[in-house]
Amino acid sequence: MFDKKVSKMKGALPIFMLLVMALSLGFLGLVTTFVSVGHVVASSSQNISNGVSSGLSAGGSVFTEATIALVVGILFIGAFSLQIARNYFLRILDKFTLRLGADIWWLAYVLIRDGLMFAIVLMGFELFYVGTYTDYPIAVPFMPLAIVFIAAALATKLIYDTDESENANRFVSILIAAGTFLYVIGVVFVTENIIGYANANYTTTSTGTITTPAGGSNIWTYMYNTFSSTVNTTLALDSFYVCFALLSLIALIVFVYVTFPVKIGRNAKATDGPSTRKNVVEEE
Repeated sequence: MFDKKVSKMKGALPIFMLLVMALSLGFLGLVTTFVSVGHVVASSSQNISNGVSSGLSAGGSVFTEATIALVVGILFIGAFSLQIARNYFLRILDKFTLRLGADIWWLAYVLIRDGLMFAIVLMGFELFYVGTYTDYPIAVPFMPLAIVFIAAALATKLIYDTDESENANRFVSILIAAGTFLYVIGVVFVTENIIGYANANYTTTSTGTITTPAGGSNIWTYMYNTFSSTVNTTLALDSFYVCFALLSLIALIVFVYVTFPVKIGRNAKATDGPSTRKNVVEEE
């Protein structure tokens, strides 16, 4: 009786072993599957994270460049408006009965006007970073050349007393007007061109140029295809070389004038240094 039970158990043992092996292999396969899925999920998460990071970085860069470009345009209009309103501020100045009020009025006008011009050059230097030419449609040579005009106007103000010299003031007004006109034209017809709006239905060809919905061209497509830095890269680089050279020349002239003072017109006393100014005050 016992022998029969033992023989039955021996017959069932291989089946039990096969069952254990099958379960072990199934469990091992399940673990391997979970590990593989984990690696895939981790890899996908990393790819998604990298994609989001690069997208935010690129989008943030373009957003910053676009914001600065538009803000500089507003500063141009503000500086030009104050420059041509000079006679208005002079008329109001004559109506003050207190010297202190008149001084504050004129000082505020000069600070805001010249401060806007300085901010234009400072923020507009973004247009002299060549890397931005492929990120954002900069109107070349309009926008970089406009910054050069304002830099020339500031240099003129540094060398001459434009509030005392009508010719110098007229020259500065022409520079500011030219710079404002170029910059606004560039922003309106190139940088913020209507073709950037999806409902305009403009299409991009294989060469990167823009056409109208009918496949033709108009003023918007002509301006964008001709003067956009993202399309006409040759003109963009040429504009950079010329405008950067002009800006460097202006900076060199200002540096030489400040470092090695030269007596020019009404600024002769101011360029002689503190010791001479002291003598002038004592003489007065």
